[in-house]
Amino acid sequence: MTRYAVPQLPAGLERAISGLGGNAARIAVLSALVDHPRSTPGEVAEAVGLSVNTVRKHLGQLLEAGFLESDPPATLPFSERSGQRARYSVVADELNKAYTELGRALRIVEPEQQ
Repeated sequence: MTRYAVPQLPAGLERAISGLGGNAARIAVLSALVDHPRSTPGEVAEAVGLSVNTVRKHLGQLLEAGFLESDPPATLPFSERSGQRARYSVVADELNKAYTELGRALRIVEPEQQ
C-alpha cells in the first residue's frame, strides 16, 4: 500500500487549507457571499452558476471551518426553523485569519512579533 508523507503543519494553517481547499468553486461561493451577505443556497448557486447541491456542500464545509455563519444557526433543528430558509454570511475575521496564516506559511506575510 502506498504511504504518503504528511507534513507537520500548524493547526491554523491546516484549518485554512482544509476550509478553503484550493477549490475554485469554494472561492466563488465565498466571493458571492462577500458581495451578497445573507444569501440562501439557491441565491448563491444562481450567482456562481453551480448546482444548489454543490453549493450546499461547499457551504457546509465553510460553515464547519468557521468561515461562515448561518441564520437560523445550523445547530437549530430543522423542525424548529418555522419554515425559515438558512441564510449565510462570511465571518470576515475568521477568513482574514486563514488568509494571514496561508501568507505566513508562504512567507509573504510577516510573522507576528513576539
